[in-house]
Amino acid sequence: TCISSKTTYQVAIMNPGTFYADNSLGQHWCSSNYYNPWAVKNSSTDYVLTSSIVKSVYDPCPAGFKMPGSKVRSCFSKDNGTWAENQGYTFTDGSNSVFFPSTGELYYSQAQLIDLYVKGHYWTAIPYQSHSGWCLLSWNKYGSYKNTYYANKCFGLSVRPVKSN
Repeated sequence: TCISSKTTYQVAIMNPGTFYADNSLGQHWCSSNYYNPWAVKNSSTDYVLTSSIVKSVYDPCPAGFKMPGSKVRSCFSKDNGTWAENQGYTFTDGSNSVFFPSTGELYYSQAQLIDLYVKGHYWTAIPYQSHSGWCLLSWNKYGSYKNTYYANKCFGLSVRPVKSN
């Protein structure tokens, strides 16, 4: 279900099957826009943030996991990644490998899944501005690859939790 209006975090949490989309130029969907809802005590917008992320009650990750900080980004580069056509990237570091599927994105104005098998975007816990946040990775099958990328918070992008300390 897609509802085109702003709402609160409380209402969104009580309705996990609803995608709230603010159609006014892709701004944040939440009427009480917390600057950084996923990391307690973090007001930094620096994508190279070196301090630890402290999980908040709004963090969407399961118990024992949290949203990644930007330090995780240094583990992934186009040099240690292998693109699998219409599937995603596999990153290898020594004997460890991790796969990031091309999940597409939920586009804010229609709440439609677009670019499945074409794009991959994954959130971090770091805000870019009040209505946007830094992504862990971003790519498309046409050769664009970025590990420094931001997107508006109104997009439904993927989450890749990291284990809490």
